[in-house]
Amino acid sequence: MEHRKLSLMSKLDNGLTKGLCIILRWIKNFSLWLLGAVLLQRSIKMVFEYDEGLADISWHEWGFFLLMALLLWRHIHYCNHFSTSYWRGLSRLLIAQGILGVLFFFFMGLLLVLLSLNGDLGNFSFALLRDTPTAKVVHYSFILLTVYLAAPLYSELSSAKQTTSTQIESAIPTVTDEIVQ
Repeated sequence: MEHRKLSLMSKLDNGLTKGLCIILRWIKNFSLWLLGAVLLQRSIKMVFEYDEGLADISWHEWGFFLLMALLLWRHIHYCNHFSTSYWRGLSRLLIAQGILGVLFFFFMGLLLVLLSLNGDLGNFSFALLRDTPTAKVVHYSFILLTVYLAAPLYSELSSAKQTTSTQIESAIPTVTDEIVQ
């Protein structure tokens, strides 16, 4: 199948579209990265809310720190195992936290819209915004889940080598291909 050459206007249009998509992708990644960093900082600040040092930490917060340390060790171990760079590993962690934040804000907005349509907004007590141990455990659980899911699963270099080797192998005809034809 032959492709015609693009005109100069089409090339400029195609280049502009590609450039804008790259800029939008950078803005999206930076926004998720920044939101993830803010959410992690806020969760640590939520633990030390009364500025009393270690006396301020409750039992579920000690458990959160222990599990967070184990999950961060796991994350670093997988980054080293799969030859992921420091910044790429940090980026995976913060973008996962940013996605969690976007989902949280989306569902809270959806809940607020539904409650305002029903007229129950004035009587609704925000269980997630109150300072209860249950709300904190749910909040910490989601943070731990995203740290767990942010760890790299495979080496990006080995997967690229596998896809090129399978493309090369599929291009080479075999004896069974010739017999079938």
